[in-house]
Amino acid sequence: MLHARPAAAYTHLAPLAGLKKPPPASSAAEFMATGSRDKSIRIWDGRGNCIKTLNGHDNWVRALVFHPGGKYLLSVADDKTLRCWDLTQDGKCVKVLSDVHGHFVSCLRWAPGIVREPVANGNPEGTNGTINGTLKPGTAASDVQVRCVIATGSVDLNVRVFAN
Repeated sequence: MLHARPAAAYTHLAPLAGLKKPPPASSAAEFMATGSRDKSIRIWDGRGNCIKTLNGHDNWVRALVFHPGGKYLLSVADDKTLRCWDLTQDGKCVKVLSDVHGHFVSCLRWAPGIVREPVANGNPEGTNGTINGTLKPGTAASDVQVRCVIATGSVDLNVRVFAN
């Protein structure tokens, strides 16, 4: 399983790769993360070099997602846990939620951000400036309000939603 990164994570991933400054946010596929049956998570640079291995899961890592702000990487696995890895602390696991499901946790997703668009024609409602969770062209990342809501799915046929 592979998860590409948001450009917001470049600032936090560049030091792991030994870079003095992050690549421009406009560059594509500078970093990515993979989870594996060997229970590890690996972070890769765009040239295919493994820059960091994260260990902590006790079973097959099934899904990964970067926080939209780029500071964290979240993972779920067949060990029924949801883990939060802090990229500003060299990838340290800073939170573990155990038994989030009764069986293997197989998928993970952040809620798409909410884009506040200017009021037009007296309509006070903003519209969602995303397409399938990705910003529409021309939408600045600073215009996005991150929702701290994630959902997990499991072999137990349940979806769980976590919010702060």
